[in-house]
Amino acid sequence: VLHDSGRKPGFMVGGWLKNFYSNHLVPEGDYFVTEGDEYDSAFFDKGPKFLHYRPDVSILTSIEFDHADIFKDLDQIKDAFRKYVSLIRPEGVILVKHADANIQDVLGEAVCRIETYGYLDGADWRIGDYQFEGGYGSFSLFYQGEKKGDFQLAMIGRHNVENAAAVAALCLGLGLTVKEINSAFKSFQGIKRRQEVVGVKKGVTVLDDFAHHPTAIRLTLEAVKEAYPGQRVWAVFEPRTATSRRKVFEQDFPDSFLGADRVVFAGLFAPEKIREKDRLDPERVVTLIRQKGGNANFIPEVDDIVGFMAENVENRDVVLVMSSGGFGGIHQKILDRL
Repeated sequence: VLHDSGRKPGFMVGGWLKNFYSNHLVPEGDYFVTEGDEYDSAFFDKGPKFLHYRPDVSILTSIEFDHADIFKDLDQIKDAFRKYVSLIRPEGVILVKHADANIQDVLGEAVCRIETYGYLDGADWRIGDYQFEGGYGSFSLFYQGEKKGDFQLAMIGRHNVENAAAVAALCLGLGLTVKEINSAFKSFQGIKRRQEVVGVKKGVTVLDDFAHHPTAIRLTLEAVKEAYPGQRVWAVFEPRTATSRRKVFEQDFPDSFLGADRVVFAGLFAPEKIREKDRLDPERVVTLIRQKGGNANFIPEVDDIVGFMAENVENRDVVLVMSSGGFGGIHQKILDRL
């Protein structure tokens, strides 16, 4: 938004932005935008990256347990966020998701102004009139009951609209106009590996997504089901991150996959790097999905998954592949076999 409106910002983020074909840019103006999280900074600095920042303005979207290789529990993660919010300058502002209990639990350390955003009544910045149509998520944004504008985002998913609402609120606070913000939202090309269409062949659409946390999986599936109404959605998942390969999410994964019509669970990536007693049991996850009414299969190897998909996908199916890595090139292999 800042770039599209001529503010010439710099940025450094985790995802690959298609508008820039890069994940960073040297600033020529007054703004620099960075994405920060609680993961460790480097092999020689195991503290969270975001504790090296001193932001003027921040958006806090969520706090959940993750990074089991770094943190022992959610309380330890909250402690990191308490330190982070205390770093925001007193004259600044932090925009936080409304009615999130974990976020509320860390805000006591903030010395800056706090504003909330979200779909629910009571949010300072409330999202209304949401609908997805014609490839755009449309919504209105209200500040303390006063309508500020109507927006269209060229992305799928209620969660992306919620993120966009926070961006709109931040940018309105910086003095940008609704027209400037909307122009950027409409022209945003998205991020690689976020609901990215890899290809379409014989009526089958193959998508790539980085989702690996149960919440991200659930929200991504909801977004895909909304964007492809009436079509069968497959979720093909590889447990690859340090946390998703551990047992910590064994009870959470099944519910997160219930939005899919068919689920294929692959074997763990490099399982030998996780102690056996700590390892996720994907067969157990598949059993729990079935017990909850889902249709799931455990197929450990990539080539066997490809063969299974080639025999079972049908015209108009949507195949959502989720992994934090390359997954053995499975996306193109599926397309090649159709």
